[in-house]
Amino acid sequence: MDCQKSLQILIVWLVPLIASISFWLFHKNQDDDNKPGGGKFGGGSNDSIGVSSSGD
Repeated sequence: MDCQKSLQILIVWLVPLIASISFWLFHKNQDDDNKPGGGKFGGGSNDSIGVSSSGD
């Protein structure tokens, strides 16, 4: 097998592999941001306008 054909086969397999790993890592990082309890969304002691209702 000549060098050009070997390089072509390598590229045909390598580019989709790198792209799929990149997409997986991107979506994995996005999922980490959306885990329950990760942010301050809902369930806090503030009402809808951001004022504490603890009676301070």
